[in-house]
Amino acid sequence: MNIKEFFQIISLLYLLFLLYGFLVISNFNFYLTLFYGIPIVFWVIWAKIKKESWDIYNKNNRIVPLTITTLYIFLLSLFWHNIFNFIFLGNVLLILIITKFWKISMHCYGLSAMSYLIYKFTGNVFLFVIYIFLLIITIYARIYLKKHTYSQVLVGTLLGFLFNYVLLNVLR
Repeated sequence: MNIKEFFQIISLLYLLFLLYGFLVISNFNFYLTLFYGIPIVFWVIWAKIKKESWDIYNKNNRIVPLTITTLYIFLLSLFWHNIFNFIFLGNVLLILIITKFWKISMHCYGLSAMSYLIYKFTGNVFLFVIYIFLLIITIYARIYLKKHTYSQVLVGTLLGFLFNYVLLNVLR
C-alpha cells in the first residue's frame, strides 16, 4: 500500500470515526447514531448521481445533500428532543451557509468538532487524543490528495472546535 492509498482509506474511514464519536457522546445510544447515519447513505447516493467521489469534491454539488441533511435533522428534532440534535443541526447549518460561499474541509470540521464533543461530553482524554491524532492525519491527507488547500483545512479545523465551544459554553 502506498501513501496515497493509505490517505484515501483514512479519508473514507472518516465516516466511521464520526459514527463512533456519535455513539460515544450519546452514551452508546444506538438508535440516535443510526438516525445520524442516514444522511451518510444519502450523501453516497447523491455522489453517485453526480458522478463524483463519495466526498463530493465540487462545492456546488454539496448544497443539496447539506440542505436535505439540515431539513432531516430539523424534522428529527421536532419529534426527538435532545442536545445532540441541536448540536448536529447547528453544525450542518453552519457548513451549509459557508458552502454557499466557499469550500471548507468537512472532514477536518467534523473531526475537530467530534474531538471537542467527545472531550466535553465524556472527559475521556485518551479518546480525545486519538481523535486529535486522526484529525492531524486527515489534515495532511486532504492536502496531500489535493482535495483542499491549507486555508480550507485550517478554517474547517478551527471552526469545528470554535463553533462547538460556542454552542456548548456560550449559548447555554
